[in-house]
Amino acid sequence: MQDDMRRRLVAHKNLVGFGNAVLPAIEHELARIDLGKVSHHEITTLVAGLATALHDINEDASRRYMSASLARPITPLMRAALRSIVRFTMDDWRRSSVGGIIVLEHGKLDSRFEASRHVGRWLANVPEADLVGISRIYIIPEPPEPEFAGTYLQAVSVIEIVWRRPSEHRIGNVVRRFMIEKTLYHEVGHHALQHVESGQDPDQERQADRYAWKMMRKAHPNLSMLTLPLRFLGAFQRRKNAKDLETA
Repeated sequence: MQDDMRRRLVAHKNLVGFGNAVLPAIEHELARIDLGKVSHHEITTLVAGLATALHDINEDASRRYMSASLARPITPLMRAALRSIVRFTMDDWRRSSVGGIIVLEHGKLDSRFEASRHVGRWLANVPEADLVGISRIYIIPEPPEPEFAGTYLQAVSVIEIVWRRPSEHRIGNVVRRFMIEKTLYHEVGHHALQHVESGQDPDQERQADRYAWKMMRKAHPNLSMLTLPLRFLGAFQRRKNAKDLETA
């Protein structure tokens, strides 16, 4: 699996390296695929890879392709993948990198939170092999009615983390930062464990949670006293999200 991820990263780098000269070939290959009938994981990954390369080479060409594709009936997974790709424009994000991972912090997020720095420090606790293949991590401000704390989109190897609004109390901010850190490890866990249906399979969610708590214990060996309340908060949030989905 890791060898496959490395090959995909090398292929992406090579494609982007050719620049605009390779655009016609990418657009031709994408035009041949009926996105409304994409069902195989391999084809979804291929489309996501080509669409990401198209976006990284020429954003205008990417917007044209995305607009046309999203206006047609396509599979839910493919729609989520394309929306994740098209969301990125350099005007909206502060860009940094951790190893080979691009970290994108939304421009509306208060820079005083130093969100990217925290994410970089947390990733240092993760085994390097578990990070191979992650292409980008988006850090977004918490919306008025948050639907999730984090997501992992396997088709494009992208993680999205919600940076929670600050609390009026110092201890509240500490707990919230711990929860954000745990969410990051949870989404990395989905990637490291090769999960495909992130957020939809209860067994995979439990596996990712176990991975996250393993990383938390490694990062904070002297803070075991926080484990129980943090687990309670996490379980409460999952129950709330499930109830919201039922009533939606």
